[in-house]
Amino acid sequence: MTALHIIKGAFEGMNGTRLSIENYRAVTDRPMEVDLSFSDDGGDDEKNDDQMYRVPSTPRYSESSFKQFIKHPTYVPGREDRVFVVILVSLTFLVQMFSRDIWVPLFGPALTAFPAWSQTSLALIPFWNTFTGVLLMIPASIGINKYGMKTSLLCSCAVTTCGTAIRCLPFFEESMFAVHASAVFLSIGSIIAKPLTVTISTCCFRIGERNMATGILTIATMMGSAAGLLVTIELREPSFFVPMTNVQWKIIIEYIMYGCFTANIICTLLVMVFFPQESSSSELSYSVNRQQLLPSKSFMTNASFDNVGLLYIALSYALSNAFSWPWYQMIDVTYSSMDFPQSIGVDCRFWMIVHTCSLTLSACWFADQFTGSNKLIGLTCLLLGSVCTLWFVSVMRRIRRNLDLMMHLIVAVLFAFPLSWSANSLLYELAADHAHPFPENVAVSLVESLRIILESCLYVLLAIFPELHIDWLHVFTLVAGLMGFIFLLLLKEIPCNR
Repeated sequence: MTALHIIKGAFEGMNGTRLSIENYRAVTDRPMEVDLSFSDDGGDDEKNDDQMYRVPSTPRYSESSFKQFIKHPTYVPGREDRVFVVILVSLTFLVQMFSRDIWVPLFGPALTAFPAWSQTSLALIPFWNTFTGVLLMIPASIGINKYGMKTSLLCSCAVTTCGTAIRCLPFFEESMFAVHASAVFLSIGSIIAKPLTVTISTCCFRIGERNMATGILTIATMMGSAAGLLVTIELREPSFFVPMTNVQWKIIIEYIMYGCFTANIICTLLVMVFFPQESSSSELSYSVNRQQLLPSKSFMTNASFDNVGLLYIALSYALSNAFSWPWYQMIDVTYSSMDFPQSIGVDCRFWMIVHTCSLTLSACWFADQFTGSNKLIGLTCLLLGSVCTLWFVSVMRRIRRNLDLMMHLIVAVLFAFPLSWSANSLLYELAADHAHPFPENVAVSLVESLRIILESCLYVLLAIFPELHIDWLHVFTLVAGLMGFIFLLLLKEIPCNR
């Protein structure tokens, strides 16, 4: 029996979990690749102060085949270094998402400031987020595993900076092609957020810390959108009650564009200078590096359907987000159809993001305090979200006859969707735990891709049947949330050995 068969047999029952030191030594005589600047003991963090900090390399795989995904040991950096990585990456994600999604809150003012732009063309900008997400998210995950976290993040920052630079060109205000070219760059640059989040959680944090790390990085992407909404809220302050002219709106938007470009340059420089170095990929043989390329489509498809646990998590995540997020995006139209004041929609969207961030941090803190409770806490969040959604649906059915229920509707919305979304970080970690035979970030990318596809199908359906938005979308959201709860309930828990 060859050494390859011994390794394969030793790991087939390990569910893709990270290889321990003892198991590694038991099945192979290869010298273990250890970065001595890391400590596996939190009490030894002080010993690393005088040594150059290097983050552990991204997950590496065995020489047998891409299908095995046997991970080599990685070592956890010191506490201060872990916190620094999360802060730096969170800041980068926030700036990227603010730059990408700024046209959503500035849709009306942009049409006022730039008469050459068409409403239909500007409304199609979010389409690039969907297209690039489905097409490039999984290759981006493979790229992270092959080239490392720092290189991948630098590429993301560079692409995003190019997208914001296009907005600063003189002909930008006259060319819708430039607007969409900028949107393509920004969409490509931002697809790394989800896979890099779980990669950092896996490589840089221990059990009992990963949920909070994932939660912080997740809400950083949401706060980018909230920052754009905050800009529009500030523009409604008393000094702006007088309607602004086209020139005034143009000046404000140009300042925002220049600010986005400057912020992205700063983030790129910060990542280049301060993001810790990773272990060199030259430590691996050429054959190992070759086998970290993208696997065949047939393997990806078969493995996705064979992994029932990951399939349940993907369906739960997709159903709990794919219907509620479009309702959130179209909340202004919904409230306008009910004769609500126009400002209520923007305020409600902003506070929904704030509630989601606070609930996400709370859920992740409890999940870290009680190891192995991700499923239970996730079920609790989804159940409470479904209860509030039921309240919201019942109010929607009666509000046309009784406008006094407006406050009940707003309160129900402020809790229904944030409670469901607060489970997202927990579902990411569950997907990483059930990732075998995929790397953790590829598993999360598959989950996110399913959500994007389902959400896109819903948008197409709403475009064909516009009446579904006001009359039935809230009902679909309730049913989808309950189905997401059921799929998560069916998930069989496994020990977290990542």
